[in-house]
Amino acid sequence: MHERSLVNALLSQISGIASSYPTSRVSGIRISIGRFSGVEPDLFRMALEEMLPESPYRGAEIDMKVVEIEALCSQCEHQFPVTAFCFTCPLCGCQRTSIVQGEELVLDSLVLQEESSCPTSN
Repeated sequence: MHERSLVNALLSQISGIASSYPTSRVSGIRISIGRFSGVEPDLFRMALEEMLPESPYRGAEIDMKVVEIEALCSQCEHQFPVTAFCFTCPLCGCQRTSIVQGEELVLDSLVLQEESSCPTSN
């Protein structure tokens, strides 16, 4: 599954960031996946939920956002949502458009919690 290799790369990226904060643990992972990224969000989530418990980040909450496709017309500069994969500008009919969002797979942020080094007493 393609998504498993992407999750593996994501976990490596998280590891690189988390190593800068040795006294903290990762408690949350925020990700954006574009509809036009070539990644199936449901399969990605399944792979992440399967692989996360086997990583140092088990128990981290996953916040995954699916980003819709938007394009920009090169003629009239109108930015518009792409529906049914139709990239034609709805205002002027131009077909020369560029995608401005919806292709990404981004680790938006990590939520880190400081680990206490002192035990609490009751």
